[in-house]
Amino acid sequence: MGTKRGVVDKSYRVNRPIVVDEILGDEVIIVNLDNGYYFSLGGSGVEFWRALDQGFPLPAIVKQLQSEFEASAEKLRAACSALLEQLEQEAIILPLDEQAQAAEPGVGNVTESGERKAFEPPALQKYTDLQNLLLLDPIHEVDELGWPHAAPED
Repeated sequence: MGTKRGVVDKSYRVNRPIVVDEILGDEVIIVNLDNGYYFSLGGSGVEFWRALDQGFPLPAIVKQLQSEFEASAEKLRAACSALLEQLEQEAIILPLDEQAQAAEPGVGNVTESGERKAFEPPALQKYTDLQNLLLLDPIHEVDELGWPHAAPED
């Protein structure tokens, strides 16, 4: 008798090691090494990504963002829900199973830093122009012998 769970009550994890990420100033750069696509997450994306990466479910992410931005919970929830769906479709994040979700934090560590900033929805931009280069990356083929080395003959 399972019901389909939406992003509202799911927790996610970044799809590592397939996905690598780096926060650079006011954006997050995300690379999917499996398909060669890379992404830029701007707007309130840095704050969103930090909360997501800590394993917070949607309500905790919204609470965290509400402490940092001038926006209603409904507006934040809608923007974050849409982004979670996008990230899941792009295989950047994976839903945690039931057991792992029970172990995850339920409420974010809300930081009240004083003045809240104007809310700019987190915006994910997808780039495919380096796909061939990222997929040819020899680092994917490195083993305990290092690189470069000749392939063993059969």
